[in-house]
Amino acid sequence: MPSVLITASTFSHIVNFHLPYLRRFRELGWQVDVACGGAMRDIPFADVTAVKNGTVYQMPVGFEAWDSPVPSGILGTLWMLQTLHPELYTAEQFAADADEFYSTFYGFHVALDQAA
Repeated sequence: MPSVLITASTFSHIVNFHLPYLRRFRELGWQVDVACGGAMRDIPFADVTAVKNGTVYQMPVGFEAWDSPVPSGILGTLWMLQTLHPELYTAEQFAADADEFYSTFYGFHVALDQAA
């Protein structure tokens, strides 16, 4: 079964802009996963497969939006990789890479528990 991951900064962005695409992918037989930042409450699209299967992921917002077009956006991609495929890229690897990124480009160290 083909799959698609839809990402957005907030759940409201998913609802207001991506919901038709989520439904269409589902109608075509795709597995639909969703990753969003912000508070996870009252998800208004309970009929979407990702919600039914518990595959809606809340992106960490501890430092900055990792799904925005900023240099740290690569961390959002790495976070998704470790979330969806921990057998390929572990949380420990992600924590080390996030720390290296912030240390190299911003001059401070981070801990994984700070990013959640």
